[in-house]
Amino acid sequence: MSLGTVKVKYDDGNIRYKDTNSELGLNLGIGTNLNLGGSIKPFAEFKFTISDFDQAVLFFGVKYDLK
Repeated sequence: MSLGTVKVKYDDGNIRYKDTNSELGLNLGIGTNLNLGGSIKPFAEFKFTISDFDQAVLFFGVKYDLK
C-alpha cells in the first residue's frame, strides 16, 4: 500500500492558487540479497507503484552484518 500526496501553492500578489491531492496505490516489487561469503552483502530491489502517481524505483545498496 502507498499514499502519494501532491501540494501546489502559487502566490504572485495578484493570483493565489492552492491545491492538494492524495492518492492510494499498490506497491509491487522484487529484490535480492547477494551472499558473497563475507560480512558485506550487496542487494538490489525494484519497486513499481500503481496509482494516479505511477512510479518505478530501482534500489542498490550494501548491508553489513554486525555479528
